[in-house]
Amino acid sequence: MSDVVLLARQEAELAKKELAEATKAVTARFVALCAGTLICLYGVFFLFFSAIFGIGTVLPVWASSLIIGGGLAGLGLILILLSLIALSRVEALPRTTRTIRENWEWLKRAKERSP
Repeated sequence: MSDVVLLARQEAELAKKELAEATKAVTARFVALCAGTLICLYGVFFLFFSAIFGIGTVLPVWASSLIIGGGLAGLGLILILLSLIALSRVEALPRTTRTIRENWEWLKRAKERSP
């Protein structure tokens, strides 16, 4: 029996070490992902800024800013609405909800059968 307890403890220690290593790796990759995302956002900002000045050679700068800003706001609004629709269709814990309902029905039937 002591061998089983020792083996369980060793497995738990191994799991802790592996989890710590995985956490460090995920954290490092997440930091890199955040840095890359931030740099990419700055790049996109400057591309839009360049588009405003590019259109500004043909139209007044205020009009080109309005065109680019309106297009971005419209695109953002569409993405927000699509995301809200998709989120409203997500069912949280579908299996758990189903099994709780089944258990509730079983308990009601069992209660009806008992005197």
